[in-house]
Amino acid sequence: MNEFILLIKTAVAISVVLLMSVLAEKVSPKLAGVLGGAPTGTPITLFFYGLESGAEFASKSAIFNLAGLLAMGTFFYLYFIAPRLLKTNNVAGSVLLAFGGYAFVIYLLHQITFEPFTATLLAVLIIPVFMYLFRKLPDMPVKQKAKLGVKTLALRAVAAAGIILFITTIASAVGPTWAGLFSAFPTTVLPLLLIIHFTYGTPYTDAILKGIPLGWLSLIAYNLVVYFAYPAYGIFMGTAMAFGVAGMYLTGYVLFKSRFSLSLS
Repeated sequence: MNEFILLIKTAVAISVVLLMSVLAEKVSPKLAGVLGGAPTGTPITLFFYGLESGAEFASKSAIFNLAGLLAMGTFFYLYFIAPRLLKTNNVAGSVLLAFGGYAFVIYLLHQITFEPFTATLLAVLIIPVFMYLFRKLPDMPVKQKAKLGVKTLALRAVAAAGIILFITTIASAVGPTWAGLFSAFPTTVLPLLLIIHFTYGTPYTDAILKGIPLGWLSLIAYNLVVYFAYPAYGIFMGTAMAFGVAGMYLTGYVLFKSRFSLSLS
């Protein structure tokens, strides 16, 4: 059973990250960012929390995932400003600074007792903050696209799987509070950022970051549905319900942008 879960985790992680990386290259980095801010890594993490540790565990974790949105936003902002602070386009420096900020924020959040209302309020309030911080980032489509050979896709797959497996595996050992905060780690977006950063450079990762806060409302909705639906309906039905609600927001967002002729790219 454990081997089967490991296989499924790996396959899902690889599929999500590869899909977003191809979307960033072929369609729009900003659109990939919107989807990165939407439920991508969190559903994987919470679903396997439920599968391995029970629906109640995953339900409680979802509330702290909401609060952890502040840590996720901190990670993205520090990743963005790292090249400016360090005066170099060093990918390792960006990751280390971002991870340090993320760890500090989740440590502070762990000291607070969150209920569904307070966690949701915090998550909603930080959306305009990060939209403001990323407001001047460029929307740059990828013009000279890299060849997506087998080796390139394999390297991307390994990076994605490693991060996802690390975060989901430690959950049962740290309890639902820490697990929920860890689940806010950008498990699918970080590999996406690394792929685009190494391949194309900072301006294109900036375009991804600009789109991320636009997807957060769907992530908030997803977590709230998980919180209420997992204990009542189980993880399979609860996941389907959560995706349905999150999907309605994303559909509405796309229709709104199309109606007013505003480009996602």
